Amino acid sequence: MRAFCYIHSDHRGKLLYRETDSSAADRVLAHRYKALALLVEGASLETVLRQIVLDMEATMPGAICTLLQYDVATDTLGNGIGPSMPRGYMTAADGLPVKEGNGSCGSSAALMQRVVVPDISIHPWWLEYRELARQYNLAACWSAPVCAVDGQLLGTFAIYYPIPAEPSEKDLFCIDNAAALVSLAFRHHQRLQKLKKLSLAIRHSSIGIAITCPNGIIEYTNTRFREISGYARDELLGQSISLIRSSETPRHLYKDLWQTIRSGCSWRGEIANRRKNGELYYALDHISPILSDGGEVLNYVLSQEDITHIKQMEQNQRYTAQHDQLTGLPNRECFRFRLNELLQESERLGLICASHCMVLLDLDNFKLINEAAGRVAGDQVLRQAVRRIKRILEGSGELARLGGDQFAILLPDMNAERASQLLEQLFDVMAAERLSWKGHEFVLSFSAGLVELTHPLPSIREAFAQAESACFAAKQKGKRCIHLYRPGDEQLLIERQGYVEWAREVRLALNESRFVLFAQKILPLQHLPSQHLSLKQQLNASPLPSYEVLLRMQMPDGRQIPPGCFLPAAERYNLMQELDRWVVSDSLRWCVDNPSLLAKISKLCINLSGQSLSDPTMLRWVEDQIQAHEAIANQIKFEITETACIENLSLAESFIRTLQGYGCQFALDDFGSGLSSFGYLKNLPVNTLKIDGLFVRDMLRDSTNLALVRSINEVGHIMGMDTVAEFVENEAIALQLKEMGVDFVQGYGIEKPKPLADVLIDQLPVSQTAEPE
Repeated sequence: MRAFCYIHSDHRGKLLYRETDSSAADRVLAHRYKALALLVEGASLETVLRQIVLDMEATMPGAICTLLQYDVATDTLGNGIGPSMPRGYMTAADGLPVKEGNGSCGSSAALMQRVVVPDISIHPWWLEYRELARQYNLAACWSAPVCAVDGQLLGTFAIYYPIPAEPSEKDLFCIDNAAALVSLAFRHHQRLQKLKKLSLAIRHSSIGIAITCPNGIIEYTNTRFREISGYARDELLGQSISLIRSSETPRHLYKDLWQTIRSGCSWRGEIANRRKNGELYYALDHISPILSDGGEVLNYVLSQEDITHIKQMEQNQRYTAQHDQLTGLPNRECFRFRLNELLQESERLGLICASHCMVLLDLDNFKLINEAAGRVAGDQVLRQAVRRIKRILEGSGELARLGGDQFAILLPDMNAERASQLLEQLFDVMAAERLSWKGHEFVLSFSAGLVELTHPLPSIREAFAQAESACFAAKQKGKRCIHLYRPGDEQLLIERQGYVEWAREVRLALNESRFVLFAQKILPLQHLPSQHLSLKQQLNASPLPSYEVLLRMQMPDGRQIPPGCFLPAAERYNLMQELDRWVVSDSLRWCVDNPSLLAKISKLCINLSGQSLSDPTMLRWVEDQIQAHEAIANQIKFEITETACIENLSLAESFIRTLQGYGCQFALDDFGSGLSSFGYLKNLPVNTLKIDGLFVRDMLRDSTNLALVRSINEVGHIMGMDTVAEFVENEAIALQLKEMGVDFVQGYGIEKPKPLADVLIDQLPVSQTAEPE
């Protein structure tokens, strides 16, 4: 029978010495302190593991210790550390499969438990590796698995002896302690790596990050924060975060901020800060407290995104959209906005007497100047006229150009009598001071429609209608006349413009089903299929186009009337909802009747009027229609105008979100024609921005329009929206839009509108590519 011995013996089994349990424990504890010290000092993982192995060998004289690491990808052990083990054995052990029966280490890893082999020469698990062990004079091997806290295998720790040996309880304690230390080293290394990754991510983040004490003293800033603020690291550390504060941010906002974060909650909002050079910048700040286990605030983490460029784009866009390019005056939409503010303020104050006036000015026979001297002369005369009107107003009124030769004046806190006197003074100055251009002299006169804004206050639409009626009445009297609006004046204008006849024709066409649906193609501009085709050929070859549904009225004699002729009358006489219902119903019916064609179309775009958008009953009706056709809802995109949204912002948002719940999408049409406030745009969950075609059509001839189109496209993309350019009339415009990165194009240069039924004739390519959501 083969004899066994304990580890503290010579090769003959003779006991060399005996230790007390306390002395062994002290030695193990000292080795543990040494390993922990290395971890704290930041030593490399390999250095710590090597030291643990050497310390274990020192604790157990005669032992040779090794550490094999687990590779989860190959399910093997390798990358061994064994300073005292011959290199040849370590090389042979590299790549040891984790499997019961594969020696002590392979079996220990597979069974996830300690494996003790007192005699390698007779143990069946070493049969395959017995010759290797004999070659390197290894007779016993005890192995223990090294595991993470969650039980995941990290490797194995093994003790070899040159003679057969069986462990004592103290030996088992030592090997388990070594495995625990190795596990601790691995965990510390993994955490250190995570911290390094986190530190690098914070250091190189595109968002500025700062960490402060509870009292706001800065303890850390990353590179981006220093770039944004303009301060160096030493100029920030130890300073209060109020160093970048500006007086542009209201005090109540800071008060709310500090109340929120001191309560342990996060705060998010826009703040105007100031850089080191004094320059103002806007930032989107997110401040979160770091709390102790007891809920005490330890630090604050500030993440700051510089949104100055977006604010500047917004301001430039808003100014351009609100002002006339020729005269620099506020335009129609800006004037409507200011008028709405004044009416709302008056309603809030409950004024009971006339306090404001609105004037519509129309130049008399201005087109004669353009015909006689040319458009350049007309533009110069307009500029001179504007300077003189502003001089007369002297801050008492707000002047705007509505378009062409038509202007509007808002006169706050002024009654009709005082307004009439001011207009008479204006007429006298214009008559006395001739306007000149290159030797030509002109005398301008105005016809003025005056409206006194009294209670009950009119709506914006009513105020404009009254002013237009009064202005028309003034022109009927002759040049240089003022007419104060009286109830009934609008009938003159309505009859002159033929609104009554057109409204009657709309009703007849609805009753007699004489409306026809047309469609115009919308094509993706980017990712075109071939460089060997012209741009138009590439566009026509693009997969899955969208179509915008358009409306035509068919007269009894077969003539088809464009919407510009009858829609103003329909809007004036509140017929738009009936028209919208007809269009929605017939469009959805067409989709249901043509499923094979619908599969080849990305989106069918249906326009909704402002009247429909502001009517809750219309929302319920559209919702019922979509529910009845829910299978095709994700291919329906509704188009609503920017101006309609401005006047009905809360209703528009509710309308959009309700129908988006069924999968429908929304496009904001004619963007740029209104105030283009990105403040409201951020609150409207629309999917697409349609750039006003008036800007697109002249963008190659007008640098302002070009910049405006580029600005709208950039802002749309920043907000995650697709962009569509309307009125694309030729390939040159399309190429410029493609260079800008505009997503989709629509216009006569792409395809003219045609009856929706004729879309069936198109041989559209079937593709999986769809319009971006």
